[in-house]
Amino acid sequence: AQAILAQDFSSPPPPKPYECDIMLRLNRPDAVFFKLTWIPLVYQCSAALLLRQNSSRAIGEEPGRYAVWVYAFGRTDSSTLQDFLLEASPSGATSFGLYEPCHEGDVVHFANCSEEMASIMNCDFERVEHFKMWDILHFHEPYSPEVARRLCEPAAMRVFKTVGTHDIENDLESVFAQVPNLRVVNIIRDPRGTYFSATAKDMVQGTLDDLIPENRGFGMLLGEGAAGWSASGPEYISYLCNTLVKMSRFQRENVLSVRFEDLVLSSSTEVPKLLDFLQLDWEPRTQDLTARTYPQILDGESQIRAINHLDTLWTPEDRAAFNSPECQEAFQAWNYPLTS
Repeated sequence: AQAILAQDFSSPPPPKPYECDIMLRLNRPDAVFFKLTWIPLVYQCSAALLLRQNSSRAIGEEPGRYAVWVYAFGRTDSSTLQDFLLEASPSGATSFGLYEPCHEGDVVHFANCSEEMASIMNCDFERVEHFKMWDILHFHEPYSPEVARRLCEPAAMRVFKTVGTHDIENDLESVFAQVPNLRVVNIIRDPRGTYFSATAKDMVQGTLDDLIPENRGFGMLLGEGAAGWSASGPEYISYLCNTLVKMSRFQRENVLSVRFEDLVLSSSTEVPKLLDFLQLDWEPRTQDLTARTYPQILDGESQIRAINHLDTLWTPEDRAAFNSPECQEAFQAWNYPLTS
């Protein structure tokens, strides 16, 4: 009793924001901190969280500012689309992009990707210690929460691209509530092309691993280990097709689905629709950008057929997967040729 009374609770070290979030989410401070020091931390955390909420305004409260989420599978040319949108941002306005947050190798303190996206879209990076892909767009300056916030806050358009999360309805609903001015561009590609490209780049195992939240740092609050997922072409094909079927049934006014093939073959009609959705102008500047990004292809249909490997001699296992009911439904839903 004397030892407890002798403890100095007047000035404990200030808690880090992610420590507060973990403590309040668990509602068991003693699971994270020493039992003799958690009482003052509760008060400090409450004050710190309130201060952070007041200092980080939701993007929907800022007139003329909005976020764009390029929602994709890997190998769908989503990087080209993100680069295009960053350059197409309103003339004279600044833009900010982040390449593949919610990625394996990140060090974050969130429960899931939706929680992370809502935070960083509002330029709050306090719970992000490390972005594996930060240097792709920001090689000139090492990552820190302060640097990211300084670059993000002045931007009229903030463009984020993910490739590791695909439960579109559950992923988006909570983010829309916190980012009212969010627009989502869901880019689709023929699953045969997506799969072949992922295989050629030896990305199937990595893609499957990325689907496990723990591998991206989510949910590992008390030191749990991450689960494993064996590399399997048919397993990945089934996941890909089932996801595309679910995406085809998801409709929302601030979500636009666009096919990679349409951007390549019909950019003069598809890109104006995309720009209109993002409230950007189809003007000489964006027309020139479109011509440079998506130039016309001679014999385009044949080229796309080759790019998507529709005539490839698949293994019997892969062919059986593409002939499955879920893949046939996915092809029909997105107007792709059926597998014979």
